[in-house]
Amino acid sequence: MTENLDKAKVPEDLDLNNPDNEFVAYALQWKENHKDYETALLTNDIGPKLSAKTHGLRYIDIPQTWFLAEETDDRDKKIRKLEEKVAQLEQAHPKMEIVFKDNGDIIKNLILDVYEYKPLCDEDVAKLVDKAKIKCPLVNEFDKCKSIIPDDLRSKYPTLMMLKMMC
Repeated sequence: MTENLDKAKVPEDLDLNNPDNEFVAYALQWKENHKDYETALLTNDIGPKLSAKTHGLRYIDIPQTWFLAEETDDRDKKIRKLEEKVAQLEQAHPKMEIVFKDNGDIIKNLILDVYEYKPLCDEDVAKLVDKAKIKCPLVNEFDKCKSIIPDDLRSKYPTLMMLKMMC
């Protein structure tokens, strides 16, 4: 305000120790000194609104579009980034729906037994590999084994790879 507040003209019920009331007092003085202009108090604060209404001063709510976005601290910024990342990741995966039907009717409740096996230790894996080698040994001497390709096909197609059967 460019004018000094004339405290003698301030209504007695406006306590000037309260900043809201001081604000209203300036607006009332402006209205009194500039009767050619329409005067209104521009605020969103309930305190000045009540004081203005009590003293016959028009007030106008500040439009929300005039406000700046709230400043966020580092923690809020981090949370917002994480929420954006979660949303991005959720949309990156295909959404699947599995429907089970029985004679065309959708089964709403499906009861399944789910078995969970503990991981194999290295010793168990080695034992299973040894069993597989005994059951299915590697053949490295093909001449001792019988061919599974008939003789007439081998003579007809000499470039045909010779498949061998274990002895």
